[in-house]
Formats: sequence, C-alpha cells, structure tokens
Amino acid sequence: MRRRYDTDLTDDQWALLAPLLPDPEPGGCPRSVALREVTSAILYLLRTGCPWRHLPHDLPPWGTVWSYFRQGRDHRQIPNGILWKLRTGAPWRDMPDRFGPWRAVYARFVRWQRDGTWDRVLVSVQTKADAVGEMVPPLGSDCSPWELMTITLATVPGKRIGG
Repeated sequence: MRRRYDTDLTDDQWALLAPLLPDPEPGGCPRSVALREVTSAILYLLRTGCPWRHLPHDLPPWGTVWSYFRQGRDHRQIPNGILWKLRTGAPWRDMPDRFGPWRAVYARFVRWQRDGTWDRVLVSVQTKADAVGEMVPPLGSDCSPWELMTITLATVPGKRIGG
C-alpha cells in the first residue's frame, strides 16, 4: 500500500470521475497502471508544482503520467473544437488551429457519436444541472444528443431553457 497524499481523490470523488474517463483504445496493449493512480499523480503535480521527474516513487513513473496527461489535454481540445463547430455552424475545414487538425476533431466527433459517448455526457450534465435546479432540458425531441449537450453546456447558470 502506498502513502496517501492530500491530493488523492476520495472514493466518492473517484466514483464520479471514473465513468467519465475514456476506455482504452481497441487493439492496444492492456493498461499496466491504474487510472486512479495516474489521476493522483497528475493532481500531485498540479498541487505541488514539482517537476515531472520528481514525482514520488510510489506513484506511477513520470513518463507514464506524462503520456496520460498529454492524452487528457487532447481530450479537452477536441470537445472544445466540436462545441465550437456546433455553436458556429461553420464547416469542419474552417476550424481554428487551436483545436488541432480538423480531421482529428471530426473523427472523434463521429466515434463518440457512434459509441454513445455524447449520450452519456448529455445525461450526466443534465442530471447534475437538474439536481441543483439550474436548468431544465430543452423542449422538443427534434435535437440530436450533441446539440442538446451544446445547448446545455452553453446555458448561463440560473437561466432556464424552454420556458
């Protein structure tokens, strides 16, 4: 058993975060490190400001943590690119460079559409917002799940949609 750090997630926090993390890519090597440990290492780095190579030895190796951190950064860029596309209605090819290559963003959009990621995110966002009374789901069922998620995420807290 390793030492507990102040930056470690509680069991309740991990229960909320774990289902939202992406599954491993199909056909790749099985994960050799627990995502909770990687998350703990990233939180430790962000809190302490220590260099990557100075991670405590009871956390995963810094190179492993760095590679997961880079993947996570890409996972933030791509949803932001998708949301930009849905908000503006611009063609995929006109996407600003800050979101990465438009083809990569489009490919992830299609993959998440097919595997149900958008549906899961939408349900999660709406459930949490409804629980605190910030908004209600938009009226009508003619919107696709990703359009509903865009509307939900873009809503100012406290403003009710559809009425």
